[in-house]
Amino acid sequence: MLEKISKVQFLIFFRKCRTLCLKQFTSGHVSYAKIVHPDDLQRVAQEVTTFSNEREKTGFVHKPYRIISKEGKVKWLDDRTYIRRDNTGKIAHYEGIVVDITDSMQKDI
Repeated sequence: MLEKISKVQFLIFFRKCRTLCLKQFTSGHVSYAKIVHPDDLQRVAQEVTTFSNEREKTGFVHKPYRIISKEGKVKWLDDRTYIRRDNTGKIAHYEGIVVDITDSMQKDI
């Protein structure tokens, strides 16, 4: 389910972070799951699965999680995801807003 990511989800994130090229994700060359920090991947995937299985859900907010940039740096993200379904209720894709919150997370540590 982490593979069904739309261009909208990355627009704000990439303007600020420029971690990877938007085309790399939307073309399928880079899997979003591959950049999520290994210690957070199971939880992030479980959040997607849980909320996606609730047919009445149209969106959800992830607990903050980390990704690893192409430079090898750890970035903390705030991710608000919207589930887009077709007229049969099947998930077509996900949209959302992903914001780099690394600076505020480091202040809290």
